[in-house]
Amino acid sequence: MKKLLLGTTALVGASFAATAAMAAPEVRIGGYLDFQAGFSSQDLSAAGFGPAPGVPAVTTDRGFGWATDTELLIRASDKLDNGLAWSVKIELEADADTVNPGSNDNADEVSIVFSGSWGQLTLGNEDGPVDAKNYVGDGQITGIGVSGARGYRRWTNTKTFTNGLWAAGADPSNSSDATKIMYYTPTIAGFQAGVSYSASNKDNGSSRATDGSGQQTTYASAPGSFENYWELGASYDVKVSDDFALGFAAAATLADADDQRWNRDIKAWVVSAKAEFGGFTASAGYGDDGKSGQNKALGNSDVSGYAGALKYTTGPYVVGVSYMHNSAGANAGNTNASSVSNTAKYTSDAFTLGAQYTMGAGLVVYADTWYYTNDSDGVATTSENTAIGLLIGTRATF
Repeated sequence: MKKLLLGTTALVGASFAATAAMAAPEVRIGGYLDFQAGFSSQDLSAAGFGPAPGVPAVTTDRGFGWATDTELLIRASDKLDNGLAWSVKIELEADADTVNPGSNDNADEVSIVFSGSWGQLTLGNEDGPVDAKNYVGDGQITGIGVSGARGYRRWTNTKTFTNGLWAAGADPSNSSDATKIMYYTPTIAGFQAGVSYSASNKDNGSSRATDGSGQQTTYASAPGSFENYWELGASYDVKVSDDFALGFAAAATLADADDQRWNRDIKAWVVSAKAEFGGFTASAGYGDDGKSGQNKALGNSDVSGYAGALKYTTGPYVVGVSYMHNSAGANAGNTNASSVSNTAKYTSDAFTLGAQYTMGAGLVVYADTWYYTNDSDGVATTSENTAIGLLIGTRATF
């Protein structure tokens, strides 16, 4: 009997051990919902700008509207016996859409990450090192300010010229969420470097790129398509004292234009820095696209810009300011290069002032005001714009 009990115990123990070894990965479901009200007054209201984000342009801008930004986030992760850790991230767009039903029924970023003492390897649709190794947005309130995706750009017509003026500050050309392979080194003495490669900036997880209508096409015929899209970035972070830290970052983009007859290759870069002291966080950066991606028929079309921000956090309160300036060469603003003076220059400036209050775990309310202007040096006065505005929002993260 004793031998039988010992054998049974060993068998049960082995069974539990096998079950533990084959346990399902940890799965977590979360996300956020952001609701926003925006108000704006601008000189140019009918050039492709509607009364609210996603709403077609009208002759007269209403001047206010509502917007939602909703995502479901699914994560799964595990660590193998050999020390290899892996995780999967799926960001699902979940906004209601009555204008184009079904268009928000997709994923934003999807990726699988493998990590260990050797570093981190990412496969899928994810931002590259040019976004990750850019500290310009660190001094801004999350999501708003001149670099925030939920900021003034939702409510202001910034696309008034056909040049490459950026809508955000120090935001050079990059592959965004294009399908890529990406590697980051482990952080050693505050230093980390990363590199990513996308076969095409039009990749979205399918085997071929899509053209403007969503149809499958070859890379070469896809509008604005670039191949062999490399991003490189590095950062160095150091904690000087308990309440003082510094960070420095640099990143670059290299890509080949699919249509070499008309478009230039991409060679862009950005440098940035941040400082944290007490409750303050300051950041600044400068980026340069040069003539990257521009039509070869155009003349002087260099695009560059700089930005800076400062925020102060105390308890649940955050207040912050941000500023950006972008410029582009004259001939980038007109497809007929001979009709534009080479001495003219397109510029845009934006200043924001915002605040945020954390009401409780996962729930914040915020507001941001802004002044925006762009100028064409007298070349395209009908497309120039000056705008002021206010947005108020609440965001629940779960």
